[in-house]
Amino acid sequence: MNKEFLLVRTAQKIMRVFIGLPTPPEANAWILQNRPPLLPAAARWLPVDTWHMTLCFIGEKTEEDVLKIHELVEPILQGHDYLSLRPTHIGWKGRTLWVHLDTCPILEKTVKRLHEALGMPFTGPFRPHITIARARIPLRWQGSWEVRPVRFTFTVGYLYQSILRPEGAEYRPLYRYLFRYSPEWTVF
Repeated sequence: MNKEFLLVRTAQKIMRVFIGLPTPPEANAWILQNRPPLLPAAARWLPVDTWHMTLCFIGEKTEEDVLKIHELVEPILQGHDYLSLRPTHIGWKGRTLWVHLDTCPILEKTVKRLHEALGMPFTGPFRPHITIARARIPLRWQGSWEVRPVRFTFTVGYLYQSILRPEGAEYRPLYRYLFRYSPEWTVF
C-alpha cells in the first residue's frame, strides 16, 4: 500500500455530525417549569444549552464530507418555514428522557428530504422529541401535562458536530440555516 496515501488519509479530521434544531428559549423555560422535579438515582439532567430536536443523525465524516453535507442540506433548510410544534408528553425511551412533540406533515417531509439528499435510509415515521435527561440503565415511565396548550416555534437549524466527553456530549454548530416567517406557515 502507498505510504503517502496512508499519511494523507489518516491526517483528515473525523467528526461525528448531525442535523438538529436548537430548542427555543421559551421552550427551554417551559420545559424547566414542567419537567419532573426529581430523577432516578441512575439518571442525570442534560444541560439546557444542549437541548435540541435531531432531524438526521449522520455519523462520523471527514471535514471534506461535512462541506458536501452542508451543500446538500442548505437548499432544504435555509429559508424553511418556521416549525411550531406542541409538546404532548414526557417519557423515558430506553436510557433517555424525552419531551415528545406532535409531528406534522411538513416536518416529516423535511426529514425525509434530508435523508434522501444524504443518501440515508428514512425509516419513518419521524418521532420529534427533545432529550432532557440520560440514565445509565434503561428506565420506564411516561407522564403527560395537564396545562394550557403551548407551542415551541423552531426558527433555525444547524449542522452540528457532536463531541463525546466523559461528562456528556458537546454540540458545536458548524453551519446555520435560518428559517423564515411566512404568513402562510402552518401551526401544528
